Amino acid sequence: MKNVKTFEKKLRKFLGDLPKVRPVEIEAGLGRVYFLIEAVLQADATRKQAAAAVAAIRREYVDLNELRVSPIKDIMDCVGRDMPRAREKAEELVTVLNQLFLDHNQVSMDKLAEVHKRELRRRLQELDLDFYAESVVRLMLFGHHAIPVDPTLAACLEMDQYIGVGTPLMEVQSLLERLVSAKDALAAHEYLRSYAEKQARHLPKPPPPPPPLPAVAKPKLAAPLPPLMDEDEEEGPGPSQVRPSAGQAAKVKAAKVRAAKIKAIKKTAVTRAAGQAAKTASKAAKTSKPAGKPAGKPAGKGRK
Repeated sequence: MKNVKTFEKKLRKFLGDLPKVRPVEIEAGLGRVYFLIEAVLQADATRKQAAAAVAAIRREYVDLNELRVSPIKDIMDCVGRDMPRAREKAEELVTVLNQLFLDHNQVSMDKLAEVHKRELRRRLQELDLDFYAESVVRLMLFGHHAIPVDPTLAACLEMDQYIGVGTPLMEVQSLLERLVSAKDALAAHEYLRSYAEKQARHLPKPPPPPPPLPAVAKPKLAAPLPPLMDEDEEEGPGPSQVRPSAGQAAKVKAAKVRAAKIKAIKKTAVTRAAGQAAKTASKAAKTSKPAGKPAGKPAGKGRK
């Protein structure tokens, strides 16, 4: 990112003196998994939207095993179709919960609390958590130094010229983590979430998706294709015949070529048979016995 020093100066002034925030108490066991679900749903949404979606999931599903095997469409209907990136988040929830089940034989995150910091980050990435949810879990559940950044927060900071245009999320997070100490990371996260929720309404709306293309009806033939003709027959479609398509014309041409080859083979075979018969007859004539001499005139009577 260009002009890093300029942006660092702006961000220091923007963050200012962050108020102290008490850490959120999260119950062990299922409480940690439900917090992970809320972290997934919170990206590009408000905290109120994410909390309401988690409450709906708790009401709809008996347990987390039912949720992890639920169809994507049902999860989308449960969290609300107005949830930003609803389908993407529903797919992520199913993937993450199933990966937890495969790794621990149950949908639980308790064993991750015993893992080293570097190993924990790798384990969370292996769950296929997105960039924002992984940072929220490390910060809120395990007390790591992390500043979660989602596309909405990055877009707001870019709009207000706190970062450069098109700066990747990892660079934005790295910049914020250099400016904010570990003890102030939680306060910075809460401050930035409030800022993003207020400023997101001023972001330019994305262009609507293009309308679906109209279905193209297949052309119907007004009359059946003409039958294949031998070479002796006169070619050329009659006035009532319809010109075939490119694929049909290729098939007709291939059929004609095959018919011509077969006819040529038959003609060659007939010619060879006739030649062989002629040779056989000539040979037989040469080897046969010559005919006897013609009988002479009968002997006349002796002269008297």
